[in-house]
Amino acid sequence: MIAGGLRAKLVCVDKKQLPGSFAGRDFDAALLNDLPPEIDPVESAASFILVSMRTMFAVPVNLEAGEIVDRDGFVYADFLERSALSNEA
Repeated sequence: MIAGGLRAKLVCVDKKQLPGSFAGRDFDAALLNDLPPEIDPVESAASFILVSMRTMFAVPVNLEAGEIVDRDGFVYADFLERSALSNEA
């Protein structure tokens, strides 16, 4: 997936399966290396990813990191599209 051009971020982490510090991280080789062996990076319900770049996209989604919130056993990382942020100004 990574070699194919996928760019993504972890936006939700189940703390029962992964440390909350994984929230907001890039889905990259470093993340895959840091995952516990019992976690399947594609099939796992431990996290949800937000894809920001894929070969089928006309242009990449330019993301700005937002707040990280720990709530009800999950850690959520907010991201906003940068172009949307500049339109608000």
